[in-house]
Amino acid sequence: MMKRNVVVLGALAAVAGIMSLWSAEVPLDEAHWENGNPLGGDFVGGSYVCKYHGAQWNVPSRGLPVSSNIVFSAEFTPEGTDGSDYKTAAVALYEAPRRFWHLAFLETPQGHRTFELNELLDGTWCAQTASMLEVDEQKGPWQAGVTYRMTIKMDGKGVEGVVTTVDGQPVFRRRYRFSNRSVACGYPVLKGYAFRGAYSKVDVAEQGGWRRPAVEAGAD
Repeated sequence: MMKRNVVVLGALAAVAGIMSLWSAEVPLDEAHWENGNPLGGDFVGGSYVCKYHGAQWNVPSRGLPVSSNIVFSAEFTPEGTDGSDYKTAAVALYEAPRRFWHLAFLETPQGHRTFELNELLDGTWCAQTASMLEVDEQKGPWQAGVTYRMTIKMDGKGVEGVVTTVDGQPVFRRRYRFSNRSVACGYPVLKGYAFRGAYSKVDVAEQGGWRRPAVEAGAD
């Protein structure tokens, strides 16, 4: 498990405690993100491109803290998938490598294309089934070659994942109210497996709540 290098991102750096409001576009480059598996993808011209067949990628943000009230969004253009397993391309909020939520493009072994908002709790997937499902809306599968906007956010009461087209048309929305065991804070990470495509235009915002520095990153 690699140690997470914490660097200052100008106005984003702050002491642990109650936070004021801020939002910023976070460039996709090695100064702001750690490429946890170079076989999974590369930073190319302001994007993170996932292009290697059957590879996993895990790209934690540098310098952003664990926050209880955070919005993390990115554009993603899926190009295709590889292999016969479950394939994902996600934006995630990590409390720790075995404790996080992700909003993902998903392709099943049967070729079904959909989306998911999934919780990994102490190494166990689908832990969100212990939380109350408050919203569940979807308008069709994802399509290769189309650019989407993915947003995952926590607000102290629950977690929500939203996917839209770049012109704002709704595609997917799901929200869970936290249980007393839910992962309820996180810092931004890009992650996935066996997907080809590109991330771009990443934005992060904190809307109050509390925070603490993140010291480790990576995924199992």
